[in-house]
Amino acid sequence: MRSLFLMRSEHVRSLGWVRVKLLKNELGPRFHYRTMIRMHHLVKIKP
Repeated sequence: MRSLFLMRSEHVRSLGWVRVKLLKNELGPRFHYRTMIRMHHLVKIKP
């Protein structure tokens, strides 16, 4: 069960990165930087 949860969290994280890449392409690097900070605080991801 624990490994399944970890796999699911990794999947959600990868989807988040895809979404960030799309935002970066559409809105530019400045907005992307702010989005990265926001996601970092929400998801607690390591750079």
